[in-house]
Amino acid sequence: MNLLNAFKDLAGDQLADLAGNFIGASKDETASAMDQIMPSLMGGLLGKVTNESSASGFLDFLGNNNLDGGLLDNIGDLFGSPEKSSGLLGMGGTVLNFLLGNRSNAVIDLLTKVTGLDNTKMGSLIKIAAPLLMSFIGRKAKSDSLGAGGLLGLLNSQRDYVKEAAPAGLLGSLGLSGWGDQVANVANKVGDSARDAADTVGRAASDTVDAGKSGLQKLLPWLILALAVLALLYFLRGCGDDVADAAKGAVDKTEEMAKKTGKAIGDAAEATGEAIGDAAEATGDAMKDAGEAVVDAFKSIKLPNGQEIKYKANSMIADLSDYLTGKESDVKRRFTFDGLNFKTGSAQITENSSAQLDNLVSLMKAYKNMAIRVEGHTDNTGDAAANLKLSNQRALAVKQYLMKNGIAAARVSAKGFGQTQPVASNDTEEGRAENRRVDVYVTKK
Repeated sequence: MNLLNAFKDLAGDQLADLAGNFIGASKDETASAMDQIMPSLMGGLLGKVTNESSASGFLDFLGNNNLDGGLLDNIGDLFGSPEKSSGLLGMGGTVLNFLLGNRSNAVIDLLTKVTGLDNTKMGSLIKIAAPLLMSFIGRKAKSDSLGAGGLLGLLNSQRDYVKEAAPAGLLGSLGLSGWGDQVANVANKVGDSARDAADTVGRAASDTVDAGKSGLQKLLPWLILALAVLALLYFLRGCGDDVADAAKGAVDKTEEMAKKTGKAIGDAAEATGEAIGDAAEATGDAMKDAGEAVVDAFKSIKLPNGQEIKYKANSMIADLSDYLTGKESDVKRRFTFDGLNFKTGSAQITENSSAQLDNLVSLMKAYKNMAIRVEGHTDNTGDAAANLKLSNQRALAVKQYLMKNGIAAARVSAKGFGQTQPVASNDTEEGRAENRRVDVYVTKK
């Protein structure tokens, strides 16, 4: 169970409306800010509750402060009078101190930078959110009769959800940066697999020397596997700095495997005659062609600030990069994401979208005068008003991603157009797919 999504489904829309009115911000701004606040609060809780003893202490805290779900029964009443709203803020201060302690100000400062809200509004908003989220967890613990062990298990199951939703820099601020070790572990496993594959290829090559032509047939599948592993790891190395660093050892091992394979092919060809030599040469040519195809599929460029980015050829980032380095200083252009996806029917960006978004961040950091408008669009399926709302939420989600990765809010505007600006016919599935899109319109180069 994803507690963050479950809470948002229960109270998110109403809470954004009421809290926005209270702090003097729009509903959309408040909803976007809440999307950053909730994983921050949950991250603070996960950093505090790490064993059954601390889980028991948290259950005591929930009970002593009546955080058992009652606050969620009538959220509107919490803002019904100055006394009630003041009481909510007071309770929020207590919960915030319990969750974050002396890290509270650092987290609020981080959220202020990420969301664009001022520090005072953010301070009020996080105090509003904290007791409501804890009350939701208290209700879950009560309804499921969770003891310390059960609660600890539930909270530990939220780590991946918090990592995915947390604003950049949050885990470090909370002392949870060690969660990232999983990336290195995965890369190490890939490296071990590459090493084992190299040993297997070496043994297969030795068998080929002894077995003649029939041995080559045994060797070819392993050559294909070696090429596939090598291409995969080079792809991973180009997909982001974190994965690149973690996968470096695996790539090095795979390169060593490729060298062993080449030597094995030479030995096999020499031992088994001209026919096998011709076959080995053909295999080598195929590997070379495939390797060149992998290289051609990706481009790299060094930006004006010295950073190098890698991206797919003929992609949106490729076109945008060419445009930014060109001479068309006064021409405004629109570019459509081709590597950005959302979970069905929502504005939640999927994990596989980060590569293209991160490249856009890098371009905007390199071209400091660049300003954009993120435009959301849908097909004509369903209610027009709902489509307009969803397209606006998706545009805002992209803006929030850029902001939490260091792009100033003033450089990015966001607007949803719903189904009003199709680029293809809505009469076919292919056309509807084209119309479900997010564009980047460069307003200043």
